[in-house]
Formats: sequence, structure tokens, C-alpha cells
Amino acid sequence: MQTDDAAQGSDGAPDPQEGFGPNAYIDWAERLNGAGERASACGSGRMQARGVAAGAEAPLWEPVFVRAREAGMEPDTFFDAARRAEEYSFDPFDLEYNVALRQRDQPVEAFLYRRAGPRPGAQAFEAMFEVLTVGVPVTRTADTRPAPGLRQQPCNPRQAIGIIDDGIAILHPRFRRACGGSRFRAAWFQTLTGSDEILFARDVDHELAQLATRSEQELYAARAARIYAPGTRHAMTRAGSHGTLMLDLAAGADPRSEPEMAAAPIYAVQLPPQAFDDTSGRMLQPYVVQGFRWLIYHSLVLDRCERLVVNLSLGVVAGPKDGTSFMERQLRREMDRVRSLGCDRRVDLVLAYGNAREDRLVARQPLGPGEQAELGVLIQPDDLTPSYLEVRLTRGSATSDLGQLGVTLTAPDGQSFGGCLPPGPPALLPGRNGRAMAALYHRPAETPAEGPARRAVKTVAFAPTVRVFDGDPLCQSGRWILGLENLSAASMDVVVQVQRDDSPFPRRTGARQARLDAESAHGWQPSSRCFTALTPEGPLTHAGTNSAWGTVPPPRVHAIGGALMRPGRVSAAEYSAEGADWSGLGPRAGAVSETTRSPSGVLGAGTFAAGTLRLSGTSAAAATYTRHMLQALPVTHDAGDPSRLGTRTVTDNPAIRRRP
Repeated sequence: MQTDDAAQGSDGAPDPQEGFGPNAYIDWAERLNGAGERASACGSGRMQARGVAAGAEAPLWEPVFVRAREAGMEPDTFFDAARRAEEYSFDPFDLEYNVALRQRDQPVEAFLYRRAGPRPGAQAFEAMFEVLTVGVPVTRTADTRPAPGLRQQPCNPRQAIGIIDDGIAILHPRFRRACGGSRFRAAWFQTLTGSDEILFARDVDHELAQLATRSEQELYAARAARIYAPGTRHAMTRAGSHGTLMLDLAAGADPRSEPEMAAAPIYAVQLPPQAFDDTSGRMLQPYVVQGFRWLIYHSLVLDRCERLVVNLSLGVVAGPKDGTSFMERQLRREMDRVRSLGCDRRVDLVLAYGNAREDRLVARQPLGPGEQAELGVLIQPDDLTPSYLEVRLTRGSATSDLGQLGVTLTAPDGQSFGGCLPPGPPALLPGRNGRAMAALYHRPAETPAEGPARRAVKTVAFAPTVRVFDGDPLCQSGRWILGLENLSAASMDVVVQVQRDDSPFPRRTGARQARLDAESAHGWQPSSRCFTALTPEGPLTHAGTNSAWGTVPPPRVHAIGGALMRPGRVSAAEYSAEGADWSGLGPRAGAVSETTRSPSGVLGAGTFAAGTLRLSGTSAAAATYTRHMLQALPVTHDAGDPSRLGTRTVTDNPAIRRRP
């Protein structure tokens, strides 16, 4: 779930207002959707409505995250100008946040919506800021303020849990206090349409009281009908939901046997379902950052909490992995802002280190001057979603000029395109119906006003291999060939990463995982007794498979690997990612995500009170480590695999069910 920070004009060239190169993910999605002709289509496979019923007439709005050019500008001045710009809209929360947490020598930063297309009436306002990232256009109302809940008196908790996820069952018994009331102090249900809903403790308690006459399913369905467009697929109709299980592992408690944990308040942000379905991450990032800011504001500012631990059990494979992506930079900036509240306030962020070690999604290929190499790219049949590759040079290259790397792509039927592509519009490979089935993009390096320079990247995008609508572009499935050629006089260290396009459990999006291939990728694997191992001499590698969102520097950020717990032995789970010298930091620690080889995963709370769900992955490990930061759990300091489990591993969690 990841995309680089970029914006783009309608012709595919960089938009001078943003100063970034073309965003392959957003541009490719718009090309697949007919450049906005089908407003009802959206996401990695056009699987979800953009927030309105099919055929509805409504304007497109782009979520943008911006920074004022003048550091000394007061928040009131900036947002007064935003109000006068009719093509822009914002949630007044952004004003409140900047007033409370902006340091005097730092510029205003805000999450805005702007009308897609020309904005002649907003030129004066647009001159006041730079755009940090642009999200996927959505159909929504101009008013972005969520429906207010019942305000409450500050509770001054010593420590609290925050979560950003999907499908959070706020009525579950595991999230109640000893008196029967809810532990949720604030919950924000985000939507793409602007019909968001915010609940405070008294609101949730009111819904809990309704359980005497109505079921959980009825109450969740009623909320979905209020805030989502008809036909929106959301997690609260399923027996298991990712967010509920993560929150159970992180903070679920029986008030009678775990009074200390049951006393910890919960702050939650439930992401728009469509953004969670879009597993390339291009839609997700602005909502995650805004949700993180909202958690900080409601817990540390309004409720005067001393410490907030936020669980974000989401991640992506491809990215710069050096702390320069928008997500990483902005999360770190928000954490630094907390210092303005005083030394008695603290926020920690817990992330999943990644599950892609065995998925053949990363390759590393050294190239001397004039050298060439080839990689296989396996595009799966019956895939409703697009696939992406990112091609980058590591800092180990003798040159940083990615323009001197020739990249060609050859389809299974022999068609070929590419070469030494300059920045600008993408190179397109037409399919049988005349529409592009693949594209090659080059985004140049850039030096932002603040922070480190961002390196160039080439992105290869593939259309789905099965049609949703007549006339859709259709990609050939099978083995494509990615050709690499060093056209410079200096050595290159090239990394190719597949952007994961399958969906986190229990989502069902019609995605099938693309992966890399090479002759050296079929060695003997003793554990599975088949030829699936990677041989050392080949380009495919386990190293560097960590999540691209997990390289924010410590000390307040914790990327967690997954551990397999067996009697007398702790080891890294097979899927738990492995870092590399080019892929940022190793995991801060590990935590249990498997208790046996079969069945896999750990058992926790399902969506409804009587249900359970089994889930594996470093997302479950991150949730357990989140709990460990508030409630000390058993730890071992000698797991023997620091590149995947860090220097210590949490070995147990009382929230894990011992039997179905």
C-alpha cells in the first residue's frame, strides 16, 4: 500500500504548482478508469464506488497535504485564505490542530481537499503553500467536517492506546470498562464522501445501551447506511475484521482479570473501506496521516494524556525505504510536534516490519558500465487489479543518475517498449483493444524545501488481466521480461521491488500477486520439500523485503518482526521480512505471531462478541508489541536473528486465545 509523493498535470507532465514528477500510481489508475469518465470506479481494481452510487453526478475532489511557504504565518491567516478559495475545502480540525501543536518557528501544515481540474479562483491561495502529496481524486461534498459527537470533560489518563485500521468493533465486550461502559474516548469513522462520523465516550455508551434491544450487526449496519454509499463493501458485515483483532491483541481485556489494561482508554480511527481495499497504498496515506494527527489531538491535547501508543499494522513493500517518503516524513514531523506540549507528553508509533520475505518481490542487480541484465515478471491470470514495479538505484551506486539506466519491458507475445526514458509522460504499450496494457514512468530526483533529497524512481505499471467493464485495458498474463542496461560509465546497484497488490485478510478484492522470477529462484527448499528457495548467486533476495513505511528513525517508532513460538525455541516466522543495507533500519524488536506451524497465526476477537479470528503476520506481532509497551509481557533477549526480530522478542500475549 504505497505510492511516492508526486502530483501531475492532466497531460502526464509534472504540475509546476507541486514541483514533483508524475505519480505513476494515480496516473495509471485514472487511465484505467478512463481518466475520470466512470466516477463510480476507483481503487486498485475499480472494485469500489468513489463514495457515491454508480451514475451519480458529483465533482471530483483531490485530497492534498500542504505546507505554508511562510513559516511565521499564523493558522488563522492561512485558514481564512482557505475559506475564501471556493475550490478548496478543509475540516476545521486542521485549524484547531495547528493552533494547539504548531511550533512558532514552523509553518502551518494542513490536509485540504481541492477541486480536480483548473482552479482559476484559487491562484492567490495556492501561492501561499507548497503541496507535499496528492491523493486519489474522490467524489464528495465540499463540507469535510465530520458530524460532531458529544464533547466530554478531559480524563487525564496516564497512558492510552490508539489504533488506525479498518473494521473496528467499538461495541465488543473486550473494549469495555469494569462498570460496563466503553473504553473508547473518541472514534473517527472516515469516509471518502465527507459523511464521516465522530463518536465520543457517551456516544458509544449510548449504543451499548441499545444492545438490550438490538444486535451488534444491526447497529453496525445502521452506521454503515448513514456514512457509506449504497453498495460500499465494509468489514463490519464479516465475522472477522482486521482492526478488531489488532485492537484485541493490543488492548483487549477482561475487566475482572485485567483491570490495569481495562482501565486504559482507546482512541480509534477507522479508515475509509475503499482506501483499505486499495493495496497499492496510493489512496491510504493522506487518511492515515490525518488520522494520526487526530489521535494526537484528542488524546494528548483534549484529554491531556501523558502517553499515547499508536498501533498501525499496515504496510507496503516497494518504496525508497530511507525515511524520505511522504508517510514517513510526515509521521515523524507529527511526533516531533508533540514536544511542543511539554516533556510530560509522549507518543509512540508501532508498525509492522513486513511479511514479504518469501514472496519473491525484491531483486538486487549490480551492473557495471555497459552491462545488461534481465528479470522475469510473472503477471497472474484472472487478476482484477493492476500490478506495479519500482526500479531504483541504491546509495551504493557510483552514479545517482537513474536516467542512464535503460529499462525495457517485453510482453509474453514478444512486444517490447521502453529504453532510456526521460522524465515526463509515460511510455505506453498498447494492448489488443488499442488501450495501454502497460506503462513505464520516470520520476526524477527532487530536493524539497525541508528534509533530505528524494531519489529518482522508475515505475512499471500493468493493467489487470481480466476485464471488469467492456473496453477496459487488458494485460497479457504470463512471464514478462524486464530488461536493465547501464548506459553510464559508472557502476550501478539496481533494486527492483514489486508493489504488493494482494489484499490483507480478510479482504476479498480479486487481486492475485505478481512476483519476480529468475533461474536462480528455484533452489531446493528443505522445509517445504520443493524447489522454491532462492539461491545466493541470483538477483532475487530476501534482504530488503521490509515494509517501506517502517524506516522512520527511532526512538519513538517501533517496527516489529513476527516470531514463531515453539516449546523451548523462538525463531523468526518464515514470512517475517529481512532488512538490507539499502532498506533503512532493521526491526526494533519481534513479537509472537505464530504459536504452531499449523494452523497458522494467533487467535483473537472476531467482529462480534461471540466470534474469533485467526490471523498471522507481523501486523499481529505489532499489535502484541503495542500491548507490551503498556503492560509488560514476557520477553526473550536471544532470539538469534536480529535482522528479522531485533534485539528482543515478546513471547506471549494474554489476549491470544489458547484454543478455538
